[in-house]
Amino acid sequence: MGQRHCSASGRCAPGSACLTLCLPKAACSVLFDLKGRCSARSVSKNGASGSQAKGHSLSYSSCCLHADLPEVLQAFRAKGEAAVLATSGGDGGPLWAAACDLVEALLLGVRSHLQDVRTECELRLANEEPCSVDTDVVSLKVRFSAAPLIGEVATPSRFCHEVHLLEEVGFALRRPPTKTARDPLVLRVEGLELAELPEIPGLRRKIKTSLGSDFNIDTAYSWWLQHKDKEYPLDRSKFHRIYESLWGMRTMQMLPKQMSMDFFWSFLHGTNCHLEAFMFHHGKCSSRVRIAAQRGPGRNTEERELLAFSAPLAKQALAANRSNGERFAASVTNFGAMVYGRDIGQPPASARVITKIFSAARWWGHGPNGWQRFDHTWLCRDQTNSLGIVVKEQGRIIWRLPGESDSMRPPLEVRPPRRICCCRRRRSEGAS
Repeated sequence: MGQRHCSASGRCAPGSACLTLCLPKAACSVLFDLKGRCSARSVSKNGASGSQAKGHSLSYSSCCLHADLPEVLQAFRAKGEAAVLATSGGDGGPLWAAACDLVEALLLGVRSHLQDVRTECELRLANEEPCSVDTDVVSLKVRFSAAPLIGEVATPSRFCHEVHLLEEVGFALRRPPTKTARDPLVLRVEGLELAELPEIPGLRRKIKTSLGSDFNIDTAYSWWLQHKDKEYPLDRSKFHRIYESLWGMRTMQMLPKQMSMDFFWSFLHGTNCHLEAFMFHHGKCSSRVRIAAQRGPGRNTEERELLAFSAPLAKQALAANRSNGERFAASVTNFGAMVYGRDIGQPPASARVITKIFSAARWWGHGPNGWQRFDHTWLCRDQTNSLGIVVKEQGRIIWRLPGESDSMRPPLEVRPPRRICCCRRRRSEGAS
């Protein structure tokens, strides 16, 4: 990325990329309008700009920055990396890399699916002066021209939430831990929410109304089995398709009934998840990064009551089924581990799996037959060969605008055919 100061007129040469982010004694706020209009200004710690920043000698001129979202993200990664390496040394590098991978997966995924959504970004750096642990060292704010942006997670992931990005989304690196500390690297989050499926609150109310004082796990599950096909048909119910994608498998039908009851009961009492921070940890293997999440309290009485009821259920299910869950429902299991793993003495989630959930899909579509023909996300899977070995991965989210139906967006790519050979080369390429 090029770096130069502008002329006295405040204009950069066409096509240039001008950054003045390493500013002594001042924070730098660079505003990017991704349609091409840009500006930069410096602000002091108390918010004054330019010459109004008392006690700070600013030695740079106003500039016009021509930058696209990838360049902004590159600057966010570079400035955060410098802060992490200065404080944590090489140990913090993989953690910050994983954090940036997650941020880029979300923002670049939206851009690839919703190209008409305009975006403004603000990149801000903290003072060079010593800062406390609660200080944001580098922060990125993104404002969307439409909100909320809705990310549907593919049905095969068995993830009973939608990913919502509000009008303004923010990510900020807290002061990294020192080289000798075992504290995690913290990425503060704003405007990223995991919303329960729209049909879940209505389903919960309907079952409660129908059963009255007899509402419990056994009666609720029996009600679901009796009414799911008529009142929540597979061609209209996302939750029913998620349920069927797991418990319709022959191998899962051999498991004790209690497991399917626990699955249904937990999802029935799920609620919105308001994320406040991600914490990145080193796993036992030096090359593996794990991620935990700080979940905010419910926004209303119902959310708080549901969270108080469902959290113990989720912890109990995670403690009993972590191993099998990571085999048959890796996405929802890792979500549980991200939120509750540390509370029960388990490792947090795999950062790779969580990033994959939050990444945009490249190809998707309806299944060929059965109930899968009603699900436009069924083909949103990794490409595998005839042995079931993954040869090409992809994300799990399909983004859409508010008011759009869940099947209006065409895939970005045609689904690749299953490769015949067990190696990564196509058969037609032949031997070298």
